[in-house]
Amino acid sequence: MKALYKSGPHAGFEFTDRPVPAPGAHDVLIRVAMAGICGTDLHIEAYDQAAQDMIAPPMIPGHEFYGEVVQTGDYVTDVKVGDRVSGEGHVVCGMCRNCRAGRRHMCINTQSVGAQRDGAFAEYVVTPNRMCGFTRMIS
Repeated sequence: MKALYKSGPHAGFEFTDRPVPAPGAHDVLIRVAMAGICGTDLHIEAYDQAAQDMIAPPMIPGHEFYGEVVQTGDYVTDVKVGDRVSGEGHVVCGMCRNCRAGRRHMCINTQSVGAQRDGAFAEYVVTPNRMCGFTRMIS
């Protein structure tokens, strides 16, 4: 797949081919239709101090996205192939004390899509099923 790739600890991205990610049992593979650029992505591109404190290249940036589900893991029941979804940029563990108490925004194991895990500046992105926002097209 084509992707913007941060190959190392330096400024800039490379437009290159990367393997299509495989979804795990609770994940979905999304064909990215749109991805937004935000300040975090600009820090990552420049590889300034904020990016150096946040990421560990190599990685694919991009955490604001929308697309179509093209494959689901074995335990995914909420969405199906063909559904259009947006992705939550913060992937929480669901198991820490804060998550179990309903304070997912305070998860001590949060990983950001496009920062600590590969993101959506690519043709495809994988994210946990629970981090997808489902959208139904109205005709």
